[in-house]
Amino acid sequence: VFQVRALGHNGKSTGFAALPSPTTLLLPPGTATPGFTMVELSSASVQWTNGGNGPGTTYEAEISTDGFATVNFTSATLNLSAYFGTGWAGSALSPNTTHSFQVRAVNGPTNSGNVALGSTATLAAAPVSAAPAEVNLSSAAMTWGAAGNPGATLYEAQASTDNFATVNFTSRTLMTSATFAALAQNTTHYLRVRAVNHNAVGTLYAVSAATATLADAPAGASAGLFYSSGNVTWAPSGNPAGTIYYAEISTDSYATINASSRTLDLSATFFTLVPNTTYQLRVRAEGLSR
Repeated sequence: VFQVRALGHNGKSTGFAALPSPTTLLLPPGTATPGFTMVELSSASVQWTNGGNGPGTTYEAEISTDGFATVNFTSATLNLSAYFGTGWAGSALSPNTTHSFQVRAVNGPTNSGNVALGSTATLAAAPVSAAPAEVNLSSAAMTWGAAGNPGATLYEAQASTDNFATVNFTSRTLMTSATFAALAQNTTHYLRVRAVNHNAVGTLYAVSAATATLADAPAGASAGLFYSSGNVTWAPSGNPAGTIYYAEISTDSYATINASSRTLDLSATFFTLVPNTTYQLRVRAEGLSR
């Protein structure tokens, strides 16, 4: 507060007259470390320092998704932080979207000028409805829903044969589907996927139902018949150990089946056959996904 009076040549003074009360210039706010105190799926908070401004200074913090070509929302506060999004200032923020922040000190029509507070990305949403799609001998596909994530969201899909004690294959994609190749045939594969935001922060995994690749037909089957028994052997054709094979024998081209053998071996023997009778023998692999 300022006041003034006049002092005459005779040493006598007038009464004081009050002068307008000026305000000192505003100083730009300072940046804080860390700049972001909370970043969630649809909200974020940013903080700054007073930059030398006194208590009671008003600050205007702004948020933008296009580098401040437009401003999404402005928050006026006496605090040194501002919260944006769900439950705070403005509408819910979009998931996995880069937001820029700036702040200025204000006093009526005057302000300190904007100070950039940096940018950060909101968290991505976890994918939904993960499910196996096309499954073949040595490949399998899975699909999922984006759950509101924008088109530039990265997804990390994984396949494992031991329920993710180890990971056999990883596919990183901007699509909402992934295909894994060179898988072991007739083997159960576990599938899962997560979204990764622009700051490389991943979501929880969405887990798909397990699926089994197909079994291949046995190769090189050959048969031998004896007086009252018959034997058939075959090669696994890439099927892993533990694959079940189903061998059959018939006298009428399989219109009826005389006998069958379900085995983990690569051969089957049939007994009590009728002498001097023509028999047909065949074998198939029994897939886990039958």
